Amino acid sequence: MKWLGPQLVRKPQQDRWPVLLSVCPNIDRMLSREHILSAAGYQMVSATTLEAASEMAHLYKFDLVLLDQEYAREAETSRLRDLCLSMVVHQSASEEDLLTQLCRALKQADLVVAVH
Repeated sequence: MKWLGPQLVRKPQQDRWPVLLSVCPNIDRMLSREHILSAAGYQMVSATTLEAASEMAHLYKFDLVLLDQEYAREAETSRLRDLCLSMVVHQSASEEDLLTQLCRALKQADLVVAVH
């Protein structure tokens, strides 16, 4: 995997980066996303189940929830989506695709974006 961080990351314009919650049932994919986004400067929290993610979302207002494609059709996601802004991440998304998709979602929400 080619590291794209130095080409894509810039300094935040606010005091903090957005805090993201990544929800993915596959540990390897979850850890890969967490590594990519943490290296890009985002604060990351991860969960492997929708139940755990919902409980966390009740305790903290995340700026954005990244839902793995495997969870996109689950009825339980509606409760989580009601609590937080969310986006679906495809299982095959490359590092660049993930950062680009995240950038778009954060711009729409008028939050700090770490990628150009």
